[in-house]
Amino acid sequence: MKLHRTSFVLPVLALLANAGTQAAQNGTPGQEVEARFALAAWGEQAKIKNLFGEELGTLADHVVERASGRLAFAIVEHAGTDGGRRRTVVPYTQFTWDKKQQELLLPLNKEQLEGLPEYDAEALQGLGSEDRPADTDEMEGDQPPVRNLLSSSIQGTRLSAGDAPFGSVTALVIEPRKGTVAFALVHSTGARDKEPATVVPWSALAWNERTGFSVPVSAQELESAPKLEAGSLKPLEDKATLRAISELFPPLEVKN
Repeated sequence: MKLHRTSFVLPVLALLANAGTQAAQNGTPGQEVEARFALAAWGEQAKIKNLFGEELGTLADHVVERASGRLAFAIVEHAGTDGGRRRTVVPYTQFTWDKKQQELLLPLNKEQLEGLPEYDAEALQGLGSEDRPADTDEMEGDQPPVRNLLSSSIQGTRLSAGDAPFGSVTALVIEPRKGTVAFALVHSTGARDKEPATVVPWSALAWNERTGFSVPVSAQELESAPKLEAGSLKPLEDKATLRAISELFPPLEVKN
């Protein structure tokens, strides 16, 4: 079953409540505080399991709503009934986040997953269009606006400051419980293993299909932005760090 650009219908699945509640910052001594953020992962290392621990497949990619940073869909790669590999589109809202294992769980069995629509790359921009109409101001000639981006295509995309090229996006930081991309991690030289990553809020990123991402601050200001060492997200749990990021990068009023 293929997706159509103008029509995308999925069965209504029961939403499951996330088990447990997030521990407060000043909670009981010895109680582990749940991490708010996680690195977006996909590929062979991102296994998808159901609530019974049965492995369903791998998270092949995320479909990110460009304007809002919403994780609209997950593309799950799994074995098909014909013995080949199949990619299925699943709404992100159908997943639950396992905070202990730091992984997504899907309340389906293999047969139910097989029954969902197959991913069609040509229909990428139509995903989610039924409840989120396109902004006609974003149209360029006869070209439809870029509504959705794949996580895999974002990684490596160039990022420019207001006055000069700066670097490229090397990773995305998500809030799994909210289902949104919170930050892009940017390296100025591409040597992600040798230099700290600059943290840029998704809300501050402007998008151009030809030139990539840009932010309305200078390259010098970007250099002074908070950094993450060796991929550790722990600094983002600090309120002072989040405040410094928000003060440097005001959200855009209009994304383009």
